[in-house]
Order: sequence, then C-alpha cells, then structure tokens
Amino acid sequence: KEMTKIVDEYKLSDRVFFLGWMNNASSYIHEFDIFVLPSIYEGMPLSIIEAMASKVAVIASDISGNIDLIENNRSGKLFKSNNLNDLKNVLIELIKDDKKRNKLSKNAYESASENYKLSIHCKKLSYLYLKNHK
Repeated sequence: KEMTKIVDEYKLSDRVFFLGWMNNASSYIHEFDIFVLPSIYEGMPLSIIEAMASKVAVIASDISGNIDLIENNRSGKLFKSNNLNDLKNVLIELIKDDKKRNKLSKNAYESASENYKLSIHCKKLSYLYLKNHK
C-alpha cells in the first residue's frame, strides 16, 4: 500500500506496475526495463530466471535464493532486504543509467542461457539420480 501511494504521488502509475502473482508472467516480462523482487523469503526464485532470460535488468533483495542467481553488479543488483531506502537507491541508479542497466540485462541473459536451460537441468538431474542409484 505504501509503495502504491508513492507511485501515485509521483504520477508514475503509467510506468510502475505491481503485478503480484501471475500464471503467464513470461508473456509480459520482456516489456519491462527493470524487474524488482523485494521478497523476504525465496526458495528458487524462478521469476528472476524468467526476467534474466527475457533480457530484463533484475533488482532483488539479498536473501537466500536471490543471491544464488544474481552476481551483484554483474548480472543484476542486490539490495539489503527490508531496506526501502537501499531499494530506492538501486532503482534510481538503474533508471538513470541506461548503459549500466543494459549491461546488467546482457550479462543476466548470458547467465540464464548458460546455467538455466532445461537441457542443462535435465543433464544435472540425470547425473544426480544415476550417481545416487549406483
């Protein structure tokens, strides 16, 4: 509610969206410049991988799961969890710096392409299953 009020106050409702849970996020995510995941808990944040694969710059809280996917200042930006001021500063930094945002997006895409393809996961799972059943 607080973030919605801030967006309204600064007249950004045509540019900032709080989408919540979506079943078809991949059909929208490529439209955005920045993806923000301010979670306080995540397991394996697939939404981050989807954003990375869609060449969208990612900002996420520095919690378990997120830090396993994002190399800070290379494939995305991390901010201190539960720290609205830190999130604001990181967001402003990427809004103002197209070159940095584009570089993060490019690096994120490369990371997602190299590490999170279905074929790679299948090979890793096959290896684990076969290794544990010998």
